[in-house]
Amino acid sequence: MKLSVDINDLLFQAKTTMFLKLVAVHSGLKMQYDMLKTDLSKQELINSTINLAGYSIVTDLTNALNDLHTSLNACNISLRSDNVKMPTLSELVSYQLSVTEYLKSFVIDWSDTNNSKVLDMVKQYATVVTDAVTMLKGLGFDIKSLAEFNRKIEMTIDLNDGKAVANELQVLGLLKSAEFNKVQTERNLKVIAIRQQNEKNKAEHEARLLAEHQARKG
Repeated sequence: MKLSVDINDLLFQAKTTMFLKLVAVHSGLKMQYDMLKTDLSKQELINSTINLAGYSIVTDLTNALNDLHTSLNACNISLRSDNVKMPTLSELVSYQLSVTEYLKSFVIDWSDTNNSKVLDMVKQYATVVTDAVTMLKGLGFDIKSLAEFNRKIEMTIDLNDGKAVANELQVLGLLKSAEFNKVQTERNLKVIAIRQQNEKNKAEHEARLLAEHQARKG
């Protein structure tokens, strides 16, 4: 099957494969197919003869194409650069380049000691980041991305000759900021509660006036 980014094209290729197998054992159908002169009429015969409803290949091909898009995007993001444009799946297919070979270029041999050391250090950093994010959330900071985490934590760390050292004054600033945010949040919640109560009282008052007015009319 020829790779395509169009799921309908892939499904038609699957239909064609099944149709050719059927033609091999059905002389009448083969004769009918051979008598057709245009590609369009042949496509119509294949579509009217082969129905893929209920076949798992429909779901399998859709999932495979989605997985291919996801894998390619993940690889491209890992080499994201402002100066280099990474190819999309459509571009690789249109230029008849091997998607398999392109994806293979991202496969890393983790059995190599140097590669595994880098991976281990990143995993250790990920563990530290997880603990730090938990700490920041406990202080009331909403951390949803690594970028937000870095913006919040970078001032508290000084890098001296390759060694990271905690800046106590900046840590104090972080704690003061957290305390201020807590007070502001509590104040905002009180304001919201008062506003909601006022709206409730107003609604009840208007409902009472309406009821009294209807009672007088009655």
